[in-house]
Amino acid sequence: LLYASTINFDTLTAQWLIPQLPRFCAQAPEVDVQLVTTASVLDFDPAAFEVSLRCLSAAELAALQARPAWRGAVVGRFLPDAVTPVCSRDWLARQALAKPAELRRHTRLHSRSTPRLWRQWLALAGAGNLRPAGELVFDHAHLAAQAAGQGLGVALGTPALVADALASGLLVAPFPQHLLHEKDFYWILPPRATGDAAAQAFCAWLQTSGAVA
Repeated sequence: LLYASTINFDTLTAQWLIPQLPRFCAQAPEVDVQLVTTASVLDFDPAAFEVSLRCLSAAELAALQARPAWRGAVVGRFLPDAVTPVCSRDWLARQALAKPAELRRHTRLHSRSTPRLWRQWLALAGAGNLRPAGELVFDHAHLAAQAAGQGLGVALGTPALVADALASGLLVAPFPQHLLHEKDFYWILPPRATGDAAAQAFCAWLQTSGAVA
């Protein structure tokens, strides 16, 4: 039995991990995976689970690795947490969106779990202080992305996590050149699990799956 803890349930677990998990189950049918979603706190004990998944900046990761509890823990980056606006193809056909400044004519879809993300992306794209035509707020990022797919407005999405929706045309990214990339998704293997074959297989699978995302 493999216990894996995650945070950012809305983004990583709902949008990427659960859709990908059948492949790991087929690859390692002898391993039973139990996912446990935990509070979004930076300070945590990596030994609490066989594998932990976290979204961290380089500075956050360095601060964690300096803690005594992290001595001997093995860490691997498997997905980038880069975001860019996404919307439905029909929405884009109805309303011009050739440059970031035109977002002022669009409905902005927010996530309470990432309240500053739009402000950071707009600053990156040179459209700071832009006021949208309207706003809808959701509890989680995956709900905002789902609303974007239904034509309710423009959300911020992580291309690696919404790759299937982008490939199918359910979502489109009008500004793929403007990516806000401040964090990455990491797996963390505590010292007590470094000799656990199931935990190692899970981390290797994450690494391989993330490489092709």
